Amino acid sequence: MSMKSYPFDSEITGYEADGSPIYDRAADSAVLANWMKHYFSDGVFMEQASQTPGFQVLADSGMNVIVSAGACEIQGRFAYDENVTALTIPAADTTYDRIDTVALRLNLENDVRNIQLVVIPGTPASLPVAPALTRN
Repeated sequence: MSMKSYPFDSEITGYEADGSPIYDRAADSAVLANWMKHYFSDGVFMEQASQTPGFQVLADSGMNVIVSAGACEIQGRFAYDENVTALTIPAADTTYDRIDTVALRLNLENDVRNIQLVVIPGTPASLPVAPALTRN
């Protein structure tokens, strides 16, 4: 197996029927993501101006939270949002408390391919615990 080296310029070696170029050194995002995992651990970055972590979750009115702007890295993939994001929390149980989690989710499925803010509802219980995060 040969060592992976990246980035290097590619040369066009031909063209597809639709006119898109064929390169001699094609590399997909996995090559760059694998390289970046060696330099950054999964998580959010500090905001330079305020020196606070990005994507802070704050209570809003009703069953809503707001998430501050931020930047993150998950498994060598990066995302950032320059805007505040509003998220709606699912309705509470009438009897028991519940702990919900706001998370950043990496989705590599072809029809998605992004990182999104999501609300992961906990299970209502007399002694609630935060939901376990799925890492796959």
